[in-house]
Amino acid sequence: MENENKVTIIIPAYNAESSLGNTIESAINQTYKNLEIIVVNDGSGDGTQTVAEQYRKEDSRIISLSHNKNKGVSAARNTGLHAATGDYILFLDSDDKLDPAAIDHALEAALFYKADYVDSYQVVHLSDGKNTGKVFTESKLPKLTRKYGSVCDSPEIVDKYCYVKGKLFRRSLVQDVFFDESLVIYEDLYYDMVLKSKLENYVFLKEPFYHYYQRSSSSVNQRGEQHLYYLQAIEKIQPLFANKPADVRDRAFSLLYKNALLTILFKLRTQNGKTEDREKVREALVKLNDLFPDARNNRLIKKRLLSFVNRCIRSSTYLKLVFSFTSKTDGVKLYFKHLAMHYPYKSGAEQSGKAQKKIRINMLSMADSVKGQGVGSAYLELLGLIRDYGKDDFELKINGSVRNSDIIHIHTVEPVNYIKMKLSKKPVICYVHFLPETLDGSLKMPRLFMRIFKKYVVHFYKSADMLVVVNPHFIDKLVNIGISREKAVYIPNFAAKKMFNKLSNEKRLGFRDRLSEKYGIPRDAFLVMGCGQVQTRKGVIDFIKIAEKLTGIRFIWVGGFSFGVITDGYKELCSYMENPPANVTFTGIESSDNMNLYYNAADLLFIPSYNELFPMTILESANTGTPILMRNLELYQPILGDDYLSGNDNEDFAAKIERLKNDKEYYSEACSISRRIADYYSEERLYKMWKSFYRSLL
Repeated sequence: MENENKVTIIIPAYNAESSLGNTIESAINQTYKNLEIIVVNDGSGDGTQTVAEQYRKEDSRIISLSHNKNKGVSAARNTGLHAATGDYILFLDSDDKLDPAAIDHALEAALFYKADYVDSYQVVHLSDGKNTGKVFTESKLPKLTRKYGSVCDSPEIVDKYCYVKGKLFRRSLVQDVFFDESLVIYEDLYYDMVLKSKLENYVFLKEPFYHYYQRSSSSVNQRGEQHLYYLQAIEKIQPLFANKPADVRDRAFSLLYKNALLTILFKLRTQNGKTEDREKVREALVKLNDLFPDARNNRLIKKRLLSFVNRCIRSSTYLKLVFSFTSKTDGVKLYFKHLAMHYPYKSGAEQSGKAQKKIRINMLSMADSVKGQGVGSAYLELLGLIRDYGKDDFELKINGSVRNSDIIHIHTVEPVNYIKMKLSKKPVICYVHFLPETLDGSLKMPRLFMRIFKKYVVHFYKSADMLVVVNPHFIDKLVNIGISREKAVYIPNFAAKKMFNKLSNEKRLGFRDRLSEKYGIPRDAFLVMGCGQVQTRKGVIDFIKIAEKLTGIRFIWVGGFSFGVITDGYKELCSYMENPPANVTFTGIESSDNMNLYYNAADLLFIPSYNELFPMTILESANTGTPILMRNLELYQPILGDDYLSGNDNEDFAAKIERLKNDKEYYSEACSISRRIADYYSEERLYKMWKSFYRSLL
């Protein structure tokens, strides 16, 4: 990696004599050494150039450039870009710092995920010393590194903080893209939005690596009239998203509109602390509405603004924020008057004239009729989620008539469900639990029948109004078979904690005693559990081969042939099940009520599958805290990031299983990974996603 990829760090510096040395030190002391460090002195009046020259003489990787006069940070960054020769670019401000392994981590992610834009949160150090060293986040640190794809794949990318410093860009992304030197401030907003509008693969790291030292004199902290430049930046950004898909365009425009409004009202103050100039505020608002003539029709603008108002109403902290910025003056009244004029808020009862009507969802599924498969588990989990959390919002019907329904939600592809879909005049959602390609290795049928069935599945998906996928990795695969990207929505699986949870040690050992009596598995044996349908693609044969290598460890596979003789590899797998190695047990299909006992009894869940969507077993087992070992598959990256235990082949699997058995610290960390997965895919978070999605259809 080091020999092949050079990273250019560009440091614009203006009157930075006191801080520049520490900044350069953080760059040259990176664990990743193949660097080019360009320091651009932007016409400083102090000893900035002297500091840069001193370091240039000591380190051949440093290039020192300078302007004869101060031209601004945009010009300085452009000078650095013109001189850069690296494969990747990172901007570092002259009073900020990088963690020692910052480039290592960012570049590793860029190469692993084939990303052209690697982002993360930043650690903020305030000049007043209060709350210094806190991570600046939208809500809380992400549990996992996440790959988003392009802005069309994941419109939420536009919401990520629009700074350019501390982000790693692939050279091809920033090639011929330069900062607009006509923008006095918010030049980074414009540049960042240009890159987001054209990037192909965006990755957000779970750990921050950039330290931002905020100065009270910083331009972003000054509340003078210069913040009207935000409107100038908006004029330049709008054309970038005007022709994007509606969800991307509306998301970008709503973000710009909300931030512009808050910028005008909260930051349009004289520097000596006087109150807002009402006329200038009014003029700015008129210009803002001219820029967004269709703002009234943008539901995301309404949602963002009302969300902020509600936070102000409900939270004394937000009220203090509002009044601290406005000094309890006309700015508050004007702000709420502006909202009331464009987006009059009404309660649910006021909107309908009575109590808000429940949304009627008709669930069409035969998944629970086939035992031992994840599709049935996912279906039952969703039913339970809506019944537990959505009893005031939704009314469920199961396999009912398409009449008297607001939404039809199809889980399985039986012909009867296809007919109901065609008869429905209401929105139809289809849950994508499998793709045509995943049928290979699952079912065995004559080639002609398989081809016909695959075409039927594709046609079924195309006929639905919306598709829900449990793994964003498969959206591209749907596009490849002719399905519009706009039809696909990613909502992950989850497992209810009331069904899958960590049991007491007494109950766990009690079930181990039952396994000992029934299958002869010693109570104190290290027990590796496989789970799911017995199919070729599930890696069952590899499971057995690894067990043959590790004769001192017991292996148990919980599951059987859900589809009988049409299961792919049925005869070969039957022979293994009938004559397994002495340390391997096949239980057959177990009831869902017993699965929590098995997860708790096992010391490790081992998933050697070659092809999956989002196995329910991962989430069910994670709720119990049992470690999980999986095959290293690209499809796991979007849902688990790099925070999971994986192996590449049987030798690797065997070595990791033995280490888990013998290394207590390694085993403890594996348990922690499972707990993090369980926390991330919580029921509360998933219900909010489903509720928002269902409501968006009406």
